[in-house]
Amino acid sequence: MEARSASPPPLRNTAWTSALWSPPWRRAILGERDWREVPLARLCEHIVYRHHAFLRRELPRIEELLAEVVARHGSTQPTLVGLQGDFLDLYGDLLDHIDQEEEVLFPFCAGLDADAGPADRVLEQLRMHEAAHSDVGETLARMREMAGGYDSSASLGTTHKVLLESLQGLEQDLHQHIHEENNVLFRRLRDELGEPAAATG
Repeated sequence: MEARSASPPPLRNTAWTSALWSPPWRRAILGERDWREVPLARLCEHIVYRHHAFLRRELPRIEELLAEVVARHGSTQPTLVGLQGDFLDLYGDLLDHIDQEEEVLFPFCAGLDADAGPADRVLEQLRMHEAAHSDVGETLARMREMAGGYDSSASLGTTHKVLLESLQGLEQDLHQHIHEENNVLFRRLRDELGEPAAATG
């Protein structure tokens, strides 16, 4: 269950994230649900505090679980080593990706960054993020296959079971995260900028 504390979740300390946690934004972040209708700024806030915070919290935890499982079982289960390699690549790519969103794209959406650049630069950013999302989807599919579909009944022990459950939770959140960006935020932003929405699968 997601914590509902009075202080911000662990995020990068930027002017963007500091502004988001001041009233009345906090109530919108925690309570708003119809992301097709709310201002773009609030949708960005939701993504930062729901999905980006989740990644910043879960990725290091999963990295530690994977290291422990690989150290214990990697010599007899080589797919675990491959899984670890894909996860570490995903970890680095995701952190770079969400940093770019918080530093460039989201401030543009919220009107917080007067130097965000012209519309064509923002549209180029959207195409770059969509390509990155496609890469994430391919990596997640490979990881699921290497992890046996995250079937915890076939786990090698307690830590491995927790790892499989955590990786499945990561996959589910990333699918929702990418859906909210590709099919809601980016589509609405393209409408605002006058470019047709990209086709999605």
